Amino acid sequence: MKQTMVEVPLDNGTTWTGTERELRTKHPDWLPYAKIIQLGATATRQTEEAKQGRKAHPGAIDLLTPRTREHVRGYYDTDEENDEQYYPQRQHTSAVRYTTPAPPKKRPKVQVHPGERIEVPPRRTATHTATPTHQRTYAEEPAPKAKRRGFLFFRRPKHPMLYLGIGMIVMLGLWTGLTYAVSWYTTWQDDLHFGRPRTAQYDVVVGHNDSPTDKTHIIALNLNRTVVIIELPGGDTSKARIYKGPTLFGQGSELAPVTLSFRDTTGDGRLDMIVHVQDSQLIYLNQKVNGVWQFVPQQSQ
Repeated sequence: MKQTMVEVPLDNGTTWTGTERELRTKHPDWLPYAKIIQLGATATRQTEEAKQGRKAHPGAIDLLTPRTREHVRGYYDTDEENDEQYYPQRQHTSAVRYTTPAPPKKRPKVQVHPGERIEVPPRRTATHTATPTHQRTYAEEPAPKAKRRGFLFFRRPKHPMLYLGIGMIVMLGLWTGLTYAVSWYTTWQDDLHFGRPRTAQYDVVVGHNDSPTDKTHIIALNLNRTVVIIELPGGDTSKARIYKGPTLFGQGSELAPVTLSFRDTTGDGRLDMIVHVQDSQLIYLNQKVNGVWQFVPQQSQ
């Protein structure tokens, strides 16, 4: 019996040739790429019957070759060669459908006249819903809500204690900044007037070998937190005297200025020296010691 011959192009450039039965038995995965090169006797008869308009046999095959993209159908008799038990069963999804789908119906044309209202029927695919009996007009449309702008923090209501806490934090920041500004301004003024180390100089007549033309020169220093007073009687450096004052304590005491003032505190007609430092004052009495006039610290009572 003459059998149907097919060929399948392979990836290596060669072509496999064999019967349709061998293809289905050994290489069922190659069916979509097979091409019929010779029909069998029964297949030829069935093909002629199909050309004459007769019904196709249920055992017909449909092979599609990727090169030509042409469908080739062969029709076979229900004999032993085409018995379904010898071939792998095909899925139902790959069955050939001969029913041609009906063309989609066109939507009816509707002509609208001015002042006329026409209801357009919905499509079949549209979901059937109840038609509202009342049509909403534009006047009944709700007004759109105004969009709130800004951060989310300012959109929600806040507890009054929150604003109180924020106010206290702001006041603390202002107080700290003001304190720092005053301290910086005071230090800048002292640097401008007394320099570093803090130094103050005076020319005064205190009766220590001086005169209105040759006054005594006195220098007051804050040297490493220690009050030091240098006296040049009558401007004579050879007779210079140094008075060591108290030691200062506290933060920033090395920048505390030392100032002097002179007045008669005992009523003997001679000027005494008063030292001013860190909101306190020390009195040095103008007394004669071993025949020499000098300043002597006043003893506390």
